[in-house]
Amino acid sequence: MSFTRTFHSVGQGAFYTEYHRLNDDEFNIVYDCGSISLKQKERNQKIISVFQENQTIDILFISHFHKDHINGIKFLKKYCKIKNVVIPYLDKNAKVLIKSRNLVESDSIETSLIDSPDTFFDEETRVIIVKPVELNNSNDNINTDGEDGIDLSTLNSGRKIEVDSGTTLRLDKRLAWLYIPFNYNHQEVKQKFLDELKKYKITVSDIDNIEKIYDKKNIIAKAFRGIYYDLNITSLVLFSGSISHKFYIKCLYHKSYYFDVYRYIWVYEVLAGCLYCGDFNFKAEKYRKDMNERLKKLFDYVGTIQIPHHGSRHNFHEEIIKDSMKIGVISFGKNNSYGHPSSRVIERIIMNECYPISVTEEQDSELIQIII
Repeated sequence: MSFTRTFHSVGQGAFYTEYHRLNDDEFNIVYDCGSISLKQKERNQKIISVFQENQTIDILFISHFHKDHINGIKFLKKYCKIKNVVIPYLDKNAKVLIKSRNLVESDSIETSLIDSPDTFFDEETRVIIVKPVELNNSNDNINTDGEDGIDLSTLNSGRKIEVDSGTTLRLDKRLAWLYIPFNYNHQEVKQKFLDELKKYKITVSDIDNIEKIYDKKNIIAKAFRGIYYDLNITSLVLFSGSISHKFYIKCLYHKSYYFDVYRYIWVYEVLAGCLYCGDFNFKAEKYRKDMNERLKKLFDYVGTIQIPHHGSRHNFHEEIIKDSMKIGVISFGKNNSYGHPSSRVIERIIMNECYPISVTEEQDSELIQIII
């Protein structure tokens, strides 16, 4: 088996890919596809540089539905064939909250992916919805032997299915690799949003479509001010790795500053597993503790962690950096207005003996990981 993982240089956003080759078979994985640092033409060109037209993507994971993580998906699904898409479950209140934030922050009025993902994607795409776990049940066992998991190569049931958080997804039984997604409900965040709206005498039914949201945009913006740092809800955390083999990786930046010579960061004994965190809020203690408990069987196989929310100090806690994690990837735009990444976050990553790597919109910041 050969394997390559790439953290693509899209700036403020996320576009991460994994490529497996087993004999003559190939498998492609994508985690998020979006950027607000790149213009549409540049985003499209980035996708074209990675995939051939009509190439198959076996799984597209969508961590959450903020514009900077999804605005490349419309072109991706047109350019490639997507077999499976894995998304976090959204209830009505979460959909209203996400659409409202996308409009207020990014002037985004595109809602079809949020409203109806099964019709947004083509008929040959299977939509897999990850149900949220409940807190205080963290002793639930994660079955990693595949008996309770899903082999996507043999799955025949329906275009739209729901799975529990912690369900093992396998591309092929011959591959010693698995994917395990986790999702939380974050009910209190949605309730805070509803409470803020009540102050302005607005209910969810008053803003249940994008036209109504647009009409009340200024009022909604005021409601957001009281809960701004709590807004990263339903962000899918994904374990990608093998627990049956101790695979290791070497890492390299894409180009040197001179000509086209590759410059290598040689890192030996770094485990091949990765924890993708999207914009998950590890600052919230109860979710952090619950996640630590659920993932404790898997951390020993993780050498790389994607630092959540572009290195924001409002989503980071050093407890997420485990002894095995030696590479911490931070995706951010060089000229972003949010102060990402926080110098405090970088400091704590280093203090925990993890190497922080910045992936921006600059081509030479692209990080490639290859199994050795």
